[in-house]
Amino acid sequence: MERKPVSEMPKFYASLIAAIGVFIILCIVLYTAFSKPTAELSKTAASPVLPEATITESTHADFPTLTSVTEAANDAQLSYTLQYILTGSSLPDALLKDDIEQFKKQYIELASNDTTNNLTVETSVTPYMNDYYSFTLHKRILQQDAQISSELKHYFYDAPAQKFVTFKQLLEHDEARLATVLAVVRQFVQKNKQLASLTNAPFMSSDYIPKWEHFSQFTLSKHYLTLSFVTNGTPAIADVALPIRMVHHLFAEAYRLPAPEMENIIPADYVLDPSKKRVAITFDDGPHETVTPQVLDTLKKYNVKATFYVLGQRVVNNPHLARRILDEGHEIGNHTWSHPDLVKQSDKVILDEYNRTTNIIVQATGALPSSFRAPYGSINAHVASLVPLKNVLWSIDTLDWKHRDPEQTLKIVNELLHNNAIILMHDIHQPTADALDRVLASIQAAGYEMVTISELNAYLQ
Repeated sequence: MERKPVSEMPKFYASLIAAIGVFIILCIVLYTAFSKPTAELSKTAASPVLPEATITESTHADFPTLTSVTEAANDAQLSYTLQYILTGSSLPDALLKDDIEQFKKQYIELASNDTTNNLTVETSVTPYMNDYYSFTLHKRILQQDAQISSELKHYFYDAPAQKFVTFKQLLEHDEARLATVLAVVRQFVQKNKQLASLTNAPFMSSDYIPKWEHFSQFTLSKHYLTLSFVTNGTPAIADVALPIRMVHHLFAEAYRLPAPEMENIIPADYVLDPSKKRVAITFDDGPHETVTPQVLDTLKKYNVKATFYVLGQRVVNNPHLARRILDEGHEIGNHTWSHPDLVKQSDKVILDEYNRTTNIIVQATGALPSSFRAPYGSINAHVASLVPLKNVLWSIDTLDWKHRDPEQTLKIVNELLHNNAIILMHDIHQPTADALDRVLASIQAAGYEMVTISELNAYLQ
């Protein structure tokens, strides 16, 4: 390759610099030419600016510890009315104000210069027990009176703790409880004809895996836990209002409802007749895959309703039998998970035995247990204070678990039968199923009505 003489090098660099200079000038000219129309277009399409609002604050009419705030601007083109709550607690109030600012931002982004626009935010307050509140913020954006955007946001406020409580915190970060809530939702939807439209909702599918964020929108009231789900293919919110008594045992202790001595589940058409003699038939330790169905068949034959004190570990294996027990009008009681002597257990074990069993009963049946029976009848004041339901013992022990003899079972019942008796048997032994037909016939022949524990309790109150 021929090299240029040294004397020609300065000329070469001068030409190169000149060419670069021309290129830069050309770029500047082109940028100026094209950016001016863009800037003018941007100026013409500038977003509207919210007019200044009049802000009023007042003590909430129904809840004096809360403050009602209203921001209002009656602009001809950009009007808005924002009504929200302040708690007096810094973090919750910061979150609420941030929501309001986000709603304003969405409004500005959607507002049109060519028509009238209106934004409203309404906030409802629902009390739950003492000093707990559910807040629901409803945002609506309209253009020429036609709604173009709507959104609901829910918060659960713990006033004593001055904080918002998430669903995850409500269930104490326990994924087993979350699975139980989902099971209750599914059972409730399946049994409630008014919710038939939700039977194909995503959360009803067996493939659906519950996540905490799916349950972030909820409200609590005296009677209901209302969960708001977004269904596929539509922006609509599907609300499922579960009776609070079905799920409150899953909550952190501070948020559980005070438990009555016994759940009252007596049928509406049941008539109390004090002139009759009566006994309550009870079965412990089931459900058993072969014995319990025989027991249920015999009870149905005599039109007798009984109470079954089930073990959680057996319900896991026989959920269909737990459902059948309830479907046929009997009651289910909690008999712990694994049948330990509770007096000898730590508080943690006692609560775990009770709660796990209650959870699996709810998962299997969609209903809470109506009462509790301590294994071996072993209970003291401390154990009773930890268990929310009334403990139910017995007055006639057939000892069917010991002798395994149908004749002995019948003999013990006949010898000890008395008014208001609670008879103990076990639906896990075949001889008990074999004895039951004659036991029921004998009790009826002696002039006794056979009732559930709740029905017997109504007489004894």
